[in-house]
Amino acid sequence: TSTSFPLTTLTGQPFDLLAHLRRLRGTRPREWPVEFVHDRQRHRLRLCGVRKTQLAAERTKTKITREATKKGRPLHARTLEVAEYVFVLTSLPSADVATTASSSSTGRAGRSISCSSG
Repeated sequence: TSTSFPLTTLTGQPFDLLAHLRRLRGTRPREWPVEFVHDRQRHRLRLCGVRKTQLAAERTKTKITREATKKGRPLHARTLEVAEYVFVLTSLPSADVATTASSSSTGRAGRSISCSSG
């Protein structure tokens, strides 16, 4: 989450994960350069994201809701909204690894982000 693992832009401003994910259109993946600080050192990463299909998002939301109810935990609207996306944080350079989205080979209604050598 943004509080447990805070990301920043390359200029040091807070990176609003959900705001960026909301800009995704269709199921086309995007990526953003981000940084985080650990032991006073800045580490540059790429955040790759893709919007799930409607069916995959609904399945994920159903599972999250069921688990929260079972464990007696509150369910936040932000959690359900984030469930509409798949996102990956990587240190692999974009010149070496491309961000692509593909349908599941099992025919399940979902998308995955994969990195393949360029």
